Amino acid sequence: LGEDDVPAYPTVAQQALNNMRKFDKCVVLTRVGSFYELYFEHAEEYGPLLNLKVAQKKTKAGPVYMSGFPFFQLDRFLKILVQDLNKYVAISEEFPNDASEKVKFGGLDFDRKVTRVVTPGTLIDEKFMDPYENNYLLSIHTTSSTSQIDAQAVDPIEQPSASVQNTPPPKSVGLAWLDLSSGDFFTQCTDLASLSSIIARIGPREIILDRMMEDDRDLDLLTLLKADNHIIAYHQSAE
Repeated sequence: LGEDDVPAYPTVAQQALNNMRKFDKCVVLTRVGSFYELYFEHAEEYGPLLNLKVAQKKTKAGPVYMSGFPFFQLDRFLKILVQDLNKYVAISEEFPNDASEKVKFGGLDFDRKVTRVVTPGTLIDEKFMDPYENNYLLSIHTTSSTSQIDAQAVDPIEQPSASVQNTPPPKSVGLAWLDLSSGDFFTQCTDLASLSSIIARIGPREIILDRMMEDDRDLDLLTLLKADNHIIAYHQSAE
């Protein structure tokens, strides 16, 4: 069968699946009338964790697992998913199609698009916040030892000893952290050896790294962060 001949899931399930593929790091909540629904593997995995009943519907394209809750309980389940389970959540709302769009999409009344992605460091609504605690987002940047060595000016008369030449300086680590709810912003420079204790003092809800680090280009840093079970997100820096 060609791609066009493969049976499609029912419209709402297909819309949810499209958003799940696009926001593959997130748990996708899809608005359907007066409910928010989870579909497919998200329903299977998170439905039981949220104490929700999981149903299964047979379709020509295969089984569809579904689980949901009333829209007015969104805050309750956001808190569980984001604060308690440390998950990213993409919220997909429904938008009415006008007459021309209904014709274009085969009579479909609603389109469903992700309007908000919520992460542990960005869940800053007052009802979720502890007024006595900060909710920090922490960004980390490292400078390789090689670049530091190349950048150092060496006095041609006073050459360092061989042992000093062969010992690279500690890797420089730059930190910047921000509480979106209060606007508090801080920076600090340290080295890799001191990083773990400094992060413990800051207590960030989420750590942001350059996407270039995602492929283990800075293995020492990633090993340290993962060993301490920090929540890591990757960001594509501007060129």
